[in-house]
Amino acid sequence: MPVTAAEVAELRQAGQALSLDDVDNTLRTTAEIIGYLIYASRSMGADQTEQLRLVELLVRSTDMWREEIREARDVLVRLGYGRDLALLLTSLARKAKLKPLPVHRGPPERRAPR
Repeated sequence: MPVTAAEVAELRQAGQALSLDDVDNTLRTTAEIIGYLIYASRSMGADQTEQLRLVELLVRSTDMWREEIREARDVLVRLGYGRDLALLLTSLARKAKLKPLPVHRGPPERRAPR
């Protein structure tokens, strides 16, 4: 069952309503966040289809960069999270935006001595 645009918008609004100053940011990487989401959904009895749906909802609603998704996929595959998760994250990474290149202004201008 694919994630709808309404579900993505609803999760974004809920996230924006939270005060990030009150959040304990123990989970730092995208792989940690996705891994915890899978762990939590398993503990609540979600099957694999529902777990993958939640991962898709998370990735789409947070506008992750392509590189972040691919790094998370590589880590989670090495940890044994399975082929279906790898295929989902690969598909989502293909659709995700590239991280913009950093702006480089070059060396500082040199002033002529007076």
